[in-house]
Amino acid sequence: MAALLNINKWDLNATDLFGSTALMWATKMKHDAIVKVLLEQVGIDPNIVDHLGRTPLSWATTSGYEGIVEMLLERRDVNPNSANLEGRTPLTRAAGIGSEGIVRMLLKRNDVNPNKADGDGRTPLSRAAGPQSWFQDSEEKYKRVVKILLERDDVNPDSADKSGRTPLS
Repeated sequence: MAALLNINKWDLNATDLFGSTALMWATKMKHDAIVKVLLEQVGIDPNIVDHLGRTPLSWATTSGYEGIVEMLLERRDVNPNSANLEGRTPLTRAAGIGSEGIVRMLLKRNDVNPNKADGDGRTPLSRAAGPQSWFQDSEEKYKRVVKILLERDDVNPDSADKSGRTPLS
C-alpha cells in the first residue's frame, strides 16, 4: 500500500457507492497497519461519513477495534462526537456494547460529549444501563462502563429518553 501511494497521486478521500473511503474499508477490515499508513498521508480526512452516517471512528468503535480507535483518537482533527443516522456517537456505541477500554479512551478526550443523546433520546449512560445488560454472560462489562461514566461529574444520571425512561429505570 505504501508503495502504491508513492507511485501515483491518489484521491485518498474518494468514496465508493456506499460512501466508504479507503480508510473506512481498512478500519472495517481491521487492517491496523493500513490504517496507520493512511492516517500518515497528507490530506486524509478521517471524518468522512458513509451512507449510514458512520465515520472510521464509529466503525472501529462499533467493532471493538481498540488499536484503531486509539490511532484515530490520537489525531486532533477526528470528531469524536460525530453521530450516525441513528444519532449514535462513538461513545454511545462503545457504552452500548460494553466496551470499557474504548469508553475510557473516548473520555480522555476533552471534546467528547458524555451526555449526547441519540435519536431515541438515550445517552451513553442509558445505553450502558439498558436492556442488553440483562444477559448474564455480559452483565459485568456493562456495570463497569456504567461505573466509569458515573465517576465523571459531567455525566447527567437523570437524563430521560423519548419514552421518559432514565438510566435508573
